[in-house]
Amino acid sequence: MVTLQQIIRTAAVFAALSPLTAYAADNASGAIDRACAKVAAVRPPAADRPTPAQRNTLAGCDSEALYYGIGQKADPEKARLCAFIEQEKETDTQPEGFSGSHILMMIYANGKGAQRNTPYAIHLACTSSWAPAERDSRVQHLMGKKESWYKSDFEFCDDATSGLTGGYCTAHDLRFKKVKQDAALNNFKNHLSDKDQAAFATLQKAQAAWAQARSDKEIDLSGTSRASFGLDEENLQNQDFIDMLERVQNGKPPAFGPTQFAQANAKMQDTLTKLAAKKDTLQDGTVTVQSIQQAQTVWIAYRDAWADFIKTAYPSWTQASIKTWLTMKRVDMLMHLLPN
Repeated sequence: MVTLQQIIRTAAVFAALSPLTAYAADNASGAIDRACAKVAAVRPPAADRPTPAQRNTLAGCDSEALYYGIGQKADPEKARLCAFIEQEKETDTQPEGFSGSHILMMIYANGKGAQRNTPYAIHLACTSSWAPAERDSRVQHLMGKKESWYKSDFEFCDDATSGLTGGYCTAHDLRFKKVKQDAALNNFKNHLSDKDQAAFATLQKAQAAWAQARSDKEIDLSGTSRASFGLDEENLQNQDFIDMLERVQNGKPPAFGPTQFAQANAKMQDTLTKLAAKKDTLQDGTVTVQSIQQAQTVWIAYRDAWADFIKTAYPSWTQASIKTWLTMKRVDMLMHLLPN
């Protein structure tokens, strides 16, 4: 199974996501390098760092969640303390994603969680930016040469230029959505009996495997923004799952019977046959006939887990109704994989 970290780390590095000509010109003249040299020795006040007691309290903390209030109330001061702890554990001189160094860069740039310290923020931009163009753009921001920064809204992702950083920024955005999705799943689960919760746990496991298989096997991951594409698709499948649960809980089942299921299943098999016949035209990206077949196997297990859950928890939904609904969704996915 391909993990989030593997997808992001293997993403191509120099996918241009924003115009960089002005910044490249600035550094061609040495302006960025000189700005970085001026702040090379800058460090934050010692009093800003966590005390031993605070370190114990913040063991295992998440500065990103604390700074942004992901799944909890935002606490920029705790985020600062946590970020220093995380920074000390960084082994790479150019840490990736929402690292301690990058959270501190925002804290000191925005004066949010600590007194504003622009020189130290610039120092962090110079020393911890993963791609050269990102470094140059961030320094430009912090030096006040980009009109879009208003001294309180400096963001790590605003200067993303690489597929690597783009993947982390997508993952960051999806963390907020996942909090809402998890709440919806828990709410649904809490309305089930103990017996039905066991069946639901099996369904959740099958759904997670399907969402991962869909993003790994049926999304083209050859481009520089592949991390973002894969993560977006996984989130799309997770949200579709929640939307289906809400329909099952609150709505009437669709009027599908055995005939409609047979028709949908025939259409799905026909589309799979067409895809197999087009194998030579599916090789430009990472999606292949084999990867589609692998995803299809996982999808079948997901469909069957839905049918088993419906049978025990929502018997008013017939096997034919849920299987037809899922199969129609699957046909739509497969048809979009057919070459034009």
